Amino acid sequence: MSVNSGIIGKGSGLSFKLKAICCYFIFFAADLFFLFSAALTLPLCLISKRLWRKCVSFALRNTLKLCTIYIFPKIGVYRLREVCGLDRIYGAMGGKPERNLIFVANHTSWMDSFFMLALVPDAVIVLKKKYMRMPTIRFLVAFFGFIALAGSPESARKAFEKSERSLREGRNVIIFPEGRRGAPNRLGGFGKLAFKLSRSTGVDVAPVAILSAKAFLAGGSGFLSPSGNEFSIKFLAILKPGNFKNASEISDAAYTAISEIVRGRN
Repeated sequence: MSVNSGIIGKGSGLSFKLKAICCYFIFFAADLFFLFSAALTLPLCLISKRLWRKCVSFALRNTLKLCTIYIFPKIGVYRLREVCGLDRIYGAMGGKPERNLIFVANHTSWMDSFFMLALVPDAVIVLKKKYMRMPTIRFLVAFFGFIALAGSPESARKAFEKSERSLREGRNVIIFPEGRRGAPNRLGGFGKLAFKLSRSTGVDVAPVAILSAKAFLAGGSGFLSPSGNEFSIKFLAILKPGNFKNASEISDAAYTAISEIVRGRN
């Protein structure tokens, strides 16, 4: 997928705060729409759980894509400057998403998870257990295989096992190896979950660099973030676990690839 920055612009008219509040209401409405759509498709479980999962995944992805890739930039809450590289990844895999991947991205804002789920097909995401307070997240964890991670070793073990199971089912897994949101253009240390998964399963790692012009729904940024923000999302070359000696080497390679983009703002 490639997005032309001239197509998705800044919007005009309403004040930024009003636009941001509108976004929260749009997200709430999208939340209800998604849950209603998922409930309507539940009878498909009697035929095929895999078919039901694909229907729910399609509904989730396209609901998020409509909001985050099209509506929010159009009304001017942020500008989506560029989305690039996803076609190249699937092109390297024969032009079709026939093989699943472990997507690892830097984490700068609350929007990162939504961007990734909007862009990556048939994906589950590893997220902090505290987000289980949200009804949609609780549903996705309980019925759709999303993976909640707390700070304990037991939780980490269960997250690893659930991620392995998702990969065996042919799904994509999205992980933010920094573990928490950081400042724009800075990269924290990487945890090893994604890279141990890659070594254990043989699934390739796809690094993703998310660029943010300024803090936007970042850790500690509050309810409303500053106006005039701009995002770029770059899917980088895949890393094959067979080309590395261990998980640490895969982690270092992913860190270097993302860091070159994030810190260099290329």
